[in-house]
Amino acid sequence: MAEIVVGDDNSIVVSRPPRSQAEPGTESVVIIRVRIPARPFPPSPSIMHRSHIPLLLPFLALGLFAVGLYAAPADEKDTKADGKPAAVPEFKPAQIEFFEKQVKPVLEKRCFECHGNTEKLEGDLFLKSRSGVVTGGESGEVVTPDDMDNSPLLAAINYKEAKMPPKGKIPAAEIEILTRWVKEGLPWTPGPELPRPEKKVVKKTQVTDEDRQYWAYQPVKPVAVPTVKNAAWVHNPIDAFLLAKLEEKGLSPAPPANRIALARRAYYDLTGLPPTPEQIDAFVKDTSADAYEKLIDRLLASPQYGEKWGRHWLDLVRYAETHGYERDSAKPFAWRYRDYVIDAFNRDKPYDDFIREQLAGDELEQVTNETLTATGYYRLGVWDDEPADRMQLKYDVLDGIVSTTSQVFLGASVGCARCHDHKKDPIPTRDYYRLLAFFSDITDMQRSSVKKIATPADRHLAEQQLEEKRKKEAAWADELRQTEQKLLAALVEKKQLPAPDAPLEKKGNVSEQVILADSRKQGQTWAYTVTMPSGDWMQPDFSATDWTTNLGGFGNKGTPGAIVRTEWRTADIWLRKKFSVAAIPESLALDVHHDENVEVYLNGERVYEAKGFLKDYERVALDPKSLKLLKVGENVVAVHCHQTGGGQYIDVGLTDGVAKSDIATLIKRHGPDILGKEAIARYFALAKQLKTSQETEVAESGVEIMCVEEKGHHPTFILVRGNPNSNGDPVEPGVPEVLSLAPLQIPTPDPKAATSGKRLALANWLANKDNPMTARALANRVWQFHFGRGIVPTPNDFGKLGEPPTHPELLDWLAGEFERNGWHLKPLHKLIMLSNAYQMSSQGNEKALAIDGGNQWYWRFNMRRLTAEEARDSILSVSGKLNLKAGGPSIFPPIPKAVLAGQSVPGAGWSVSPPEEANRRSVYIHVKRSLIVPILSQLDAADTDSSCPVRYTSTVATQALNLLNSE
Repeated sequence: MAEIVVGDDNSIVVSRPPRSQAEPGTESVVIIRVRIPARPFPPSPSIMHRSHIPLLLPFLALGLFAVGLYAAPADEKDTKADGKPAAVPEFKPAQIEFFEKQVKPVLEKRCFECHGNTEKLEGDLFLKSRSGVVTGGESGEVVTPDDMDNSPLLAAINYKEAKMPPKGKIPAAEIEILTRWVKEGLPWTPGPELPRPEKKVVKKTQVTDEDRQYWAYQPVKPVAVPTVKNAAWVHNPIDAFLLAKLEEKGLSPAPPANRIALARRAYYDLTGLPPTPEQIDAFVKDTSADAYEKLIDRLLASPQYGEKWGRHWLDLVRYAETHGYERDSAKPFAWRYRDYVIDAFNRDKPYDDFIREQLAGDELEQVTNETLTATGYYRLGVWDDEPADRMQLKYDVLDGIVSTTSQVFLGASVGCARCHDHKKDPIPTRDYYRLLAFFSDITDMQRSSVKKIATPADRHLAEQQLEEKRKKEAAWADELRQTEQKLLAALVEKKQLPAPDAPLEKKGNVSEQVILADSRKQGQTWAYTVTMPSGDWMQPDFSATDWTTNLGGFGNKGTPGAIVRTEWRTADIWLRKKFSVAAIPESLALDVHHDENVEVYLNGERVYEAKGFLKDYERVALDPKSLKLLKVGENVVAVHCHQTGGGQYIDVGLTDGVAKSDIATLIKRHGPDILGKEAIARYFALAKQLKTSQETEVAESGVEIMCVEEKGHHPTFILVRGNPNSNGDPVEPGVPEVLSLAPLQIPTPDPKAATSGKRLALANWLANKDNPMTARALANRVWQFHFGRGIVPTPNDFGKLGEPPTHPELLDWLAGEFERNGWHLKPLHKLIMLSNAYQMSSQGNEKALAIDGGNQWYWRFNMRRLTAEEARDSILSVSGKLNLKAGGPSIFPPIPKAVLAGQSVPGAGWSVSPPEEANRRSVYIHVKRSLIVPILSQLDAADTDSSCPVRYTSTVATQALNLLNSE
């Protein structure tokens, strides 16, 4: 029962005692405290005067109403971290009104969908009660009582840490409302709070022996070919497996297709092109028993086979040549991966090698251009070149690799376990991140996605070209030197130059005396400062005692002791050095090498100024006036070097005599008179040619390819609910536990190795015959592309979320045959196409349609519509315009302006190819994620954002309109 007392401060207090014995020691809960001026009350505050009771009735009524409204037990109120009740602050009416009218609508609109849903409470965070806000969720507190300004909730809505809500940042006005609410201590409407939903304990998936009994996880075992009643119809075991089911269902196979239909079927299935009338006639007229088998052999040997079946593989690995998103910029040389795939199918590369090259082509014992090109597999997904959250992008890219790898090679939806244990299959979240750990060291697209790779033949050619270049340069340099010697000898003879003390053969110039050595040969001690000195810093009498003097840095070839030629991380540097001269020389030259802007002073006067970077040392003849600045005895050279960024260096030296660079001046001045105009013209042309040749490097040989790159070692953690900013337990590379039957051997990391080797370990595990899913997944795909539907109708998901196989024994028999034939595809094609099942007509009958309208049991051959590429290529083929040129950079057929206008930058990234090039096969069209050629997009081309296991067929009016009206 509520109690009403008069407090010592002349206030009326309405309170209630603890509700039950379950609240021992709990103080009475204050419901309302009304402060009344002292004057109306008698002197004794403990006794209420009867005459004042009517005046207080409104307050008492309010208090009693509050008792009923807010009589919440302590366990429904705020709780501390230890589970004990925490005191609820008293909020002013204005604060409660602020919560009701401004805060609560924002919470309802932005938060309650995930954090108020009692059936599925995200992150175990309940925001429909104040105590729920205070308690926090599975990631900890969302408000920090001792430091409300830095509460995680505020960081999340400002997108500084975990970003909430994840659908997009809320408007600034709403952020301001929630910020004020938190800083005011979370004001809330008084009254009973909604009970917090009981935390649902999620059992971590434990892989059991029962899980391993699922058909897809069982080893591929030899299967007995069934016995059938109509044995005469059986051409090979495929027919027996299908016919056994048909007879069980009371069905009979359709009659054989006619030879024209069979030929067209074979041509489209193996090459994606229609047969010509001449090819049809030749096949129909060939009455030999093996005519059909010979046709299959011819088509399998055709270069168009790889183009057709390579396209199937490109669908699976989400092949595209651009990154996606708004800019949708190009992936350089992605087309080389496409050519690798086509070539692999044409050569019938064993599938186990195909797996190893794509997942670990850079880690094989023999790494080649081909195997490196295969690793372009890792670069095919979408990529945001301007992400709002780089960590989120990193894990989205890795998720694309994990999901694609598991779906394509295993037929398993491992990607479902990114945020939680798989809902249906025995794949816990830890298995997802163990698989991700194989790829965690791969760099993103900003790193060296493109490399130039040279073969031994390429390198040999480059060495030959370099040798020829050196021979030419040596001949040109010798001719120039002879011209210079003739001129210098004539000048000495005419007394216009002093006689040399050394033979002219030495560098082709007169002798030189080093006055101040630069740092190419030995280190020099200089005084320097990086703080702007006073204006007389270059004068001889300036005191530089507070400047730094040491033997810092390195000169050429690591010679220690030179301040100059050292990289300085500063915009400006000032240097001084004293040197002595025994006699004034007849000429003076400056050796200089610098970054950007430089000024050189001699005894206080500027003698040299230059702007821009010098690639190498340069000798500059100083003005004769500079000689007058020198004095016998001690001199001072001072240097100021300025740059705008990066590291910088500066180096100077002084010599007397005629420098080699001075010969140009002498040639211009005296050459025409002494040697003749033609010889001088030849001299300067040759000098220019030599300089150009010396500055031009031999082009690096080889090819540029888009390939994988691995950098460093990055530990992998389970991310709580997939959040890249919330690390859980660390994990090591590993495969799904339920598939651990096949051996996995991960090498010990070698810190000196370029890669870790763990991707090769994964590839070997996938390509191991003991892995039950790899061969099954591929055999199912081959069947699907021939019959229009897989034995497992969900070819990327053999798990419980997919559809079960209609003929599991047949699938295992095909997988076994595939392995026995050395993982080669062409024998599998031939085996399937020679069966009577493949050669059935698509003719229907009423009985079969009534029993099996969807042709689940393959009583007839499924009709199928041409794919988008087959439709376009057929139009070009029958019109005689198809260009069968294979490989190379992608083509750009014309696209209507109206379609281009839909881009953010109309026409960007689409340069139209010449007509002959544009008429090549569709597989060679540039695949731009945001701009698919209309005829391909409207006829159901593959979606490139994720693995496309099946081309689903749509029928819409725009398809007919496009075929009728487009150019």
